[in-house]
Amino acid sequence: SIKIMEDPYSYGKKLGLGFLTCDKLGVKFHKPAEFFGRIKLAAFEAANILSANGHTYYTGELFHYNIQRILNSGCYAEHVPTSAVLTAIGKDYLQEVDGQNCIIHPQKYLTAEKRIAKNIRRLASASCENQSFSPDLILYAARACKMNYGEQQRSAFPMVLRKKGVKILTGGPGTGKTGRAAQRMAESTHMEAVTVHRLLDLKPYGDTTVCKDSSDPIDADLIVVDEMSMINIEVFDLLLEAIKTGTTLVLVGDINQLESVGAGAVLHDLLEAPESL
Repeated sequence: SIKIMEDPYSYGKKLGLGFLTCDKLGVKFHKPAEFFGRIKLAAFEAANILSANGHTYYTGELFHYNIQRILNSGCYAEHVPTSAVLTAIGKDYLQEVDGQNCIIHPQKYLTAEKRIAKNIRRLASASCENQSFSPDLILYAARACKMNYGEQQRSAFPMVLRKKGVKILTGGPGTGKTGRAAQRMAESTHMEAVTVHRLLDLKPYGDTTVCKDSSDPIDADLIVVDEMSMINIEVFDLLLEAIKTGTTLVLVGDINQLESVGAGAVLHDLLEAPESL
């Protein structure tokens, strides 16, 4: 098509093609080594490599090293100068100086972080509202889950359920967060446990994503998210955006267990956040 002839890199990315395949098309369609789309795709793949290790920002030296490594692995013998790289990535990556280091922030992660903070504050604003709570609920939960709760577990119930807002239930293995949480909740509530992606009705389409949001929020008064250590910053951002004000959000996880696939250490950062957030 005409689109792939004009920019085999951006259009190839939408089709799911890797850099090397796009580079072969770039040669075929006579694009120069410094072609804007070529550098942008190399930067995108470099950012993905770094973000796969959890990083939401990186040093300029590390980022540019990975970009040049990807460019050099392609089909062109010509070296792409740093000035051309800086021009191509300017709008998608914020560059700031921290002491003697240049720090690179992908704009999409900056946007996600700011929106997460805004939505945490919005959901936490409901924490002043008291909810009806009876100790009988603890006995009911113990019977429904066939559990014998310890004193610390029993004390967690009113802390989580007396007020609305955002709550975090954390601890290492064997500390009593309630094993097989999704299965037990499904059995006791007679409601199906689903993945976050399914809850959001998340459908990626190339560079865009369609899912529930503030205009079409999740219909729930209480949402419990298990295995929070696995959620990355982009999915958490989408989740919070789709939760209506007044919903109680309970986040369950252990920062020493499975890490997220993608950028961010969301549970760790939430636990480190100040109370005034």
